Amino acid sequence: MVGDQDIMLNAQMPLSDGVIQLKTLTMEDAPALHKMLSDEYLCDKAGLITHTHVNQTIDFIFEGNYEMKHGYQYFYGIFSKDTLVGLINFFNLSYIDFSGEYGYFISSDHTRNGYMERSVKLLSNYILEETNIKKINIYIDTSNKASLALVKKLGLEAQGKDVEEDLQNRSVEMLRYEITKSLK
Repeated sequence: MVGDQDIMLNAQMPLSDGVIQLKTLTMEDAPALHKMLSDEYLCDKAGLITHTHVNQTIDFIFEGNYEMKHGYQYFYGIFSKDTLVGLINFFNLSYIDFSGEYGYFISSDHTRNGYMERSVKLLSNYILEETNIKKINIYIDTSNKASLALVKKLGLEAQGKDVEEDLQNRSVEMLRYEITKSLK
């Protein structure tokens, strides 16, 4: 029998800070998300596989929503004024130390607006205040200047360094950051 202490994630619900909204992606979001996931520069920086056909993006949304509905991850589109500007997900849950990790990206057309900082704060505060999660890990490629600047703005310090394999099967030197308390 699974008790409340064993449930890691609550049902995904829309979140907003008045500027950005984190919402469940729908198939109607596929064209905008496909534009992002077919951007070779963005995918290279995020370590993602570049999508060459919108059906790949539809599958991506379907799989993310499936895992979200079954409690394996939070899978949010980041919206500004009803425009999809990026994605943030919380996944790789550990029942040993009640942790997980973030994956995120912002559209090349919407960088430098503070959307990702707002998204990380909003989702982190929700996760740490409303679930049993105690630690959120962020792994950042040491060459990803934008993400390194983001964690600096958030006041986080590197907790370790490792070599990881990204979704493009490349060995990448990564820094690990931890969020263990609400972000202001």
